[in-house]
Amino acid sequence: VKDKLRTAIEDSKKLDPVKAGSYTLEQWLKLWYSVYVEPQVRYSTKEFYHNAIDHHIIPKLGSVKLEKLTMLQIQQFYNELLKKNEGKPLFALHDGPPFSNGALHMGHALNKCLKDFMVRSAAMRGYYTPYIPGWDNHGMPIESAIIKQNKLNHKAMPIPEFRSACHDFAQHYIDVQMEGFKRLGVVADWEHPYKTMAPSFEAEEVKVFGAMYKKGYIYKGLKPVYWCYHDETALAEAEIEYQDDPCTTVYVKFPLHDDQGKLTDEEKKNLSFVIWTT
Repeated sequence: VKDKLRTAIEDSKKLDPVKAGSYTLEQWLKLWYSVYVEPQVRYSTKEFYHNAIDHHIIPKLGSVKLEKLTMLQIQQFYNELLKKNEGKPLFALHDGPPFSNGALHMGHALNKCLKDFMVRSAAMRGYYTPYIPGWDNHGMPIESAIIKQNKLNHKAMPIPEFRSACHDFAQHYIDVQMEGFKRLGVVADWEHPYKTMAPSFEAEEVKVFGAMYKKGYIYKGLKPVYWCYHDETALAEAEIEYQDDPCTTVYVKFPLHDDQGKLTDEEKKNLSFVIWTT
């Protein structure tokens, strides 16, 4: 395996990183396979990494020029891959978006790399694989993060001013996270990501809501909801955490009064609903 890697590295020297735009798809596939697949079988990760850096196959941390070059190469690889499989069966992975409210963490890395594995494997099997990354730019995660990080007193700010601050905050972390995902080697359409705060995206949401209304799926009613006094927002059931509190519980029996003529008198007499409460 080491001999194969050394041969691959020697071959890769012939591919001038500065001329990335002139690479053919076959050259890119050979380069990516030799660097990211072959070495993973019983080969020293440390030795592989330093060899790859020495020959400009992957960027050395802190080398801005090489990092930018690699990001351009990833986008070109994505575009060429789509060209190669154009017209073939579609494999579309809908990217559930992360919040743009902070830097990347291990959860982001695991999530995005697994998606990248799935899309690449589908492309290698001959599928047409457009992969559009995106970001969720709305909700309490954004507001809470900017209030905490920028020490904002949002109650003293006009609502439009606070919304503009949240917009700028979200865009900043879109840029930060996008750079991180590119450095992870995720192959996607980074030139055209979707953002939930984009007016075009919001317009599509309104269209879908209108279509649901026309079909009778939207109605006005009453429903009890949980409310967080600290964040001043409604909470979903999944966001509630209960603390154990030993107490006495009771079961209460309520006799059935109106069976709408479905039961016999004897059945109705012996039937009750039972509730449990503290």
